[in-house]
Amino acid sequence: SLFPDNQAHQVKFDGGYNFTPSTRGNVTVSYSRWLQDQNFLPYSNIFTPATPLPRSSLDGDIATLFTNVNLFSRLTNKLDVKARYTYENRDNNTPRDTYLRMQGDTVNTAQQPTPTDDQARVNWNYGLLRHFVDAEAGYRITPMTKLQLGYSFERKERDYSEVDTTDEHTGRVRLSA
Repeated sequence: SLFPDNQAHQVKFDGGYNFTPSTRGNVTVSYSRWLQDQNFLPYSNIFTPATPLPRSSLDGDIATLFTNVNLFSRLTNKLDVKARYTYENRDNNTPRDTYLRMQGDTVNTAQQPTPTDDQARVNWNYGLLRHFVDAEAGYRITPMTKLQLGYSFERKERDYSEVDTTDEHTGRVRLSA
């Protein structure tokens, strides 16, 4: 069969502002929504399973809010700094249900699994909340040589995952010549 019909909608805002001739900030904010509500195909075209589909369609609904804020400043001819913050919230509102994993149209319904069988599967509607902070300073040692120091922190919080929250710290040192 073909992929199910779906809809995606997005509203996005981008903007920037020069605070001073050497300091600039910009921001991106977007809101997206994905919907899927096409009727499911039956478990089988030949047999009618003892357990029907738990719902007539996925009724998929995912909303995402994304925000990114950047700030850059050249403090002197040799020193610059930049910072960034990213926020992402993917809220998956798709209902969860138990679906049977059918063996095919050639197997009689008496041999098909039941919702309590290990062949039954629950659809995982993964969600994500993400925070990312990044800061970097660069110093021009010579006109052709630059030293950069940076640090970033990322936190991810997930739904229906083996690990609910992960934190990642990253430090960077870079010499470009």
